[in-house]
Amino acid sequence: MKVKEGDPLVACDFVSSRVDLSKEKIKKAMMNGSCWLKKQNKKGTNRIRKAKTPIRVGDTVEFYLDPAIEFPSSEGFDVVHETKHFGIWNKVPGMLSQGTRYGDAGSVLKEVSAKRKQAFLIHRLDREVGGLIVVGYSHKAATKLSEIFRTDAVVKKYRCWVLGIPEEIEGIIEEPLDGKESKTSYKVIDKFEGKAFLEVRIYTGRTHQIRRHLDHIGHPVIGDPRYGRGNKDDRGLQLVSYFLEFEDPFHKRPVQVFLDEEVLSNYLSI
Repeated sequence: MKVKEGDPLVACDFVSSRVDLSKEKIKKAMMNGSCWLKKQNKKGTNRIRKAKTPIRVGDTVEFYLDPAIEFPSSEGFDVVHETKHFGIWNKVPGMLSQGTRYGDAGSVLKEVSAKRKQAFLIHRLDREVGGLIVVGYSHKAATKLSEIFRTDAVVKKYRCWVLGIPEEIEGIIEEPLDGKESKTSYKVIDKFEGKAFLEVRIYTGRTHQIRRHLDHIGHPVIGDPRYGRGNKDDRGLQLVSYFLEFEDPFHKRPVQVFLDEEVLSNYLSI
């Protein structure tokens, strides 16, 4: 929506003049991160959250709202390991790693930014996945950590329940994903009523890699809403990021963090 001569020059008033919503609903949506401003002759767009943000003729305001979208609670989201440069946080299942055009309320980036002023995602977890996620607290930290996470020097392990019992107690899956080399290893650590409890390690970071690889070998993750047949479960996706190991690029010493059994059992409810 481009701002023209005669339009209100306050963000909330301008949006109100263009969409059929109360100002209260517009203000709430703005606070949740659904409104964006592209200034005339400037590159890129930025979220604007304040209803009284001034705008100018020639600017473009984007407003996104989907009543079906619910922003999840971040209750239980907390830091597990921290230095002044970065933190490893326990992401709650249902939280977005980062927001979308429709908002970022309750996302990892929004929550950490509110607590630590700056936040930069080093890697991502699917919305349905809970567990350990690394967030940098400065541009410098983000650059150094991202360089490490682009290599196989980071050990990332997950726990999950899958449908059926794999024939092999341990295995490696190297099916390419999206035309790219992909590698996942797994180990069966328990069995229960036609389901297997796996420890999984990923060596590459493709979209939905674990979920797609395990579905590929006929053992989809329990509760996966997207992949597999016969594995749907109202309790949610039974997949957790539970272990991370890498070298702290600032102190040159190993970082090894894992979720304790109590937290793990809360996420994996079978």
